[in-house]
Amino acid sequence: MVTICHPVDDVEVLMLRVALDFAGIPFYVHNESFGSLFPGMQLPLWNERAIRVPPACAEDAVAVIRQVRESYRPGFSDLTVRSKVRILFEAFLFAWPVPAGEQKPAGDEPATTDPGEGTGEGGR
Repeated sequence: MVTICHPVDDVEVLMLRVALDFAGIPFYVHNESFGSLFPGMQLPLWNERAIRVPPACAEDAVAVIRQVRESYRPGFSDLTVRSKVRILFEAFLFAWPVPAGEQKPAGDEPATTDPGEGTGEGGR
């Protein structure tokens, strides 16, 4: 399978799926569910979605995608300069595109529990 495009948002993914299915072109959306799991910036090696088709169908698929993209305009294409600056500020200040690591337990000591503790079965 060859990658023929990277949709910019969930709406474009949906529109491309419908158009390719209607044209009878077999396809696969790589990272389809995972890309929606971590919303925000689409990072190429992390959560970017890609539409893949068999090499024999690539030319037809590109034509279908070109038709869809002629009529689809993402909502973020009309953003003002002020909105774009705000988005960049939020991204760097709050680090929203960066996935969080594991949560550490509160306090200095690691959280440990004794399976028999508090159940009335201690010492069994």
